[in-house]
Amino acid sequence: MIPVARWTDAAMNDLERLREKMSQSFDELRFRPTAWGQPHLMAMALAEVKKAFDTPTSLLPERSIAKVLDGYRRSGSLPTFLDLKYACFGVGQELSDNWCLFDDDPLFGKLLVQVDGLRTEPRRFRKGYQGLLSSYFSYALYARDSQKNWEHLRGYLADRLPAAKYATPVASWLTLLDEHQNLLGPKPCERYVHELREGNKDVVVHQTLREGLGVPRESWVWQELVLSQIEVACCHDDQCYKEDLARLLRLLQANTMLSVNLVIRCVSMLVCRYAQCSSRPEHPALRDAAVSHIGNPWLKRTAWDAHVKNKDGQPYEAARQMVNGWIKRRLIKDFFELLSDDGSADLRRLNYWLRFEPVVEDMWFALGPHASKHPSPDFKDFRNRARGRLLTLEGSGAPQNNAFIMQLGTVTVVEFGSKGNAAYMYSSEEKMPFDLGKNWISMFKLKNMRLGKRFIHMGDWEEKIDEILCPLIGFRPSQGRVIRRREEGPLARPTPRAQTSMPRPFSGLYDREMEVLKYLKNIHNLSVDDRRPQGGALWVLMDNNTSEIYKLLVSEGFKYKPGKGWWKE
Repeated sequence: MIPVARWTDAAMNDLERLREKMSQSFDELRFRPTAWGQPHLMAMALAEVKKAFDTPTSLLPERSIAKVLDGYRRSGSLPTFLDLKYACFGVGQELSDNWCLFDDDPLFGKLLVQVDGLRTEPRRFRKGYQGLLSSYFSYALYARDSQKNWEHLRGYLADRLPAAKYATPVASWLTLLDEHQNLLGPKPCERYVHELREGNKDVVVHQTLREGLGVPRESWVWQELVLSQIEVACCHDDQCYKEDLARLLRLLQANTMLSVNLVIRCVSMLVCRYAQCSSRPEHPALRDAAVSHIGNPWLKRTAWDAHVKNKDGQPYEAARQMVNGWIKRRLIKDFFELLSDDGSADLRRLNYWLRFEPVVEDMWFALGPHASKHPSPDFKDFRNRARGRLLTLEGSGAPQNNAFIMQLGTVTVVEFGSKGNAAYMYSSEEKMPFDLGKNWISMFKLKNMRLGKRFIHMGDWEEKIDEILCPLIGFRPSQGRVIRRREEGPLARPTPRAQTSMPRPFSGLYDREMEVLKYLKNIHNLSVDDRRPQGGALWVLMDNNTSEIYKLLVSEGFKYKPGKGWWKE
């Protein structure tokens, strides 16, 4: 036995050494031992102690971790506890050749078994658990294809949380994790959505996640916080969803830590939910976010089909068409408002062409010198929205003049920004005088009266264009619907019936008998006498036989009677 006197001396020496160590520590903290007992100084000292001994993070050198991982990869063993601890903290760290322990199924599983073997040594087990938790939070979740082992680790951490708390004294970060076990579940951040919506960001982000649990700056948790808010908002009714929409779009724009794929996913969810609303007025911020992150829906059809899907996993055509319509209407408005020669809106032409937005399959904007280089934000925004469909207008005359080219089914229409210019129509199915595949276009070629049909904006010009254009494209805006739709393609285009040829004022297509008759009466001033109700025939009265009318009437089943005209039963 040790004599009492010797034990007492030894204990006193230990206490003296402890006192000296504590004094040194407080001296380093700029506290005087004589100041012990003062509450605010003691609180500061406690914070420093916790920072040193009760923290969820551990600053370990990456080079040392990499060395341990490389050895584990080659040998398949972690001979010391220090090696095991370093491996736990480095599960998600990549080596120079992109090897990662998370991706190595055998070695990752072996690591968890070895950590589990420390459960009889609670403090060492807690240190291994701490390293695995750090790797769990640090995993590049949205940048990797496989999440299998990460999900396995999530389940392991949830199951072993009680065992990690066996070590005494219980670490405060483990107590906090126990209160926030949602972070180890399939919906880790849904719990915080209400608080964030109410503006309690500091409580969630700083006190709980960043300081309390040591979630690193690059963690997937911050991305999951954004995704959870969007997922919850998309489950709300229309009113609540729309109330949150502007805030969520700002959140996506401001959060530079979000991965590209996650931003696309979030914007796609918001677009799909908006398309399901009973009222869907144009939302400029949502429109711009969709174009910026997914792409122009008529130019990037493949991207939209890949990312914007309905609940069945199929491309959500309604959502694409919604944004497609918004973009087309915005560009049409920009042309007749922003790109007019004097900067004043030509409301009559604007309102006329807006009626055809549902069947505008494509559009191009040939810009003169003024619009091409104007530095104002409005012009820059227009050029950005029209990117991919901008041409240089050569020989524009006035620098402020621009051209707007629309493809509507079988018809291509050209309008000009400067007032006093006529509109021109061309057949999209025959050779046109200009090439839209180049990055420039000639003003002279856009005005070809030999291949196109010219319309002057005077009098009741809207009705005159309607009489020609609507039958050709199978769409009448006053009816608010497309007469026929084809199954494929981004927009409706009329499909001609078999064995049917139509009047060709500029090589377009008709497909209804009444439209043919209207064409013959209004364009060629021919008389039509329909005696079929009385058991007779339908007559087109004419004493000439032009090749254009001949082909049309033969294709419609008419027969010619010299001296009188064409007839059919």
